[in-house]
Amino acid sequence: MKMLAILFGIGFILLGVLGFFDATAHHRYLFDIFLVNPAHNYVHILTGVIALWMGFRSKEMSRAFFRIFGVVYVVLGILGFFHGERYIFGIIANNIPDAWLHLVIGVVSLYIGFALKGKR
Repeated sequence: MKMLAILFGIGFILLGVLGFFDATAHHRYLFDIFLVNPAHNYVHILTGVIALWMGFRSKEMSRAFFRIFGVVYVVLGILGFFHGERYIFGIIANNIPDAWLHLVIGVVSLYIGFALKGKR
């Protein structure tokens, strides 16, 4: 559980940082698919930092990360479908591929947080 939170943290930080570089986010599209802006990148970096912090703390904190952020990312994904190509909360860049990715991240996180059993 802890290792999964740490891996999620590293992944989110990496994606957040890559969103700032034109080589990987050409014309604000990360990997030419996901619409990003600085606020979107900072949300990913913050998520990653929190995942790392909770992952290094304990198994219980890691499980809490997945439960909380699972809900947050499912809600963000649903909001993304309603907003389409518009900014969420007027701040975070969004498109439909973002919405799908956030929804999948949320569902996977909820599965990890609620259904996955760690080593005892």
